[in-house]
Amino acid sequence: MKTIKCIDIEWDLEGAEDMIGKLPEEVVVDLDDVDEFLDDDITEDNSSIIADYLEDQFGFSVITFDYQTLQ
Repeated sequence: MKTIKCIDIEWDLEGAEDMIGKLPEEVVVDLDDVDEFLDDDITEDNSSIIADYLEDQFGFSVITFDYQTLQ
């Protein structure tokens, strides 16, 4: 099991300005929960998959994020 913390998440809130400050800037993600995650390395493809996962969880698109490996 590999876990990462997505940090400095920038959400696409165009047209949903009422959500500013209501979505998390950090989210811990268990990569086993991310169905299409390709391997243990965070690549550009995997970053897109993680961003899609966050969108599914919170209902808003992610513009950018950084991450820290926890396990």
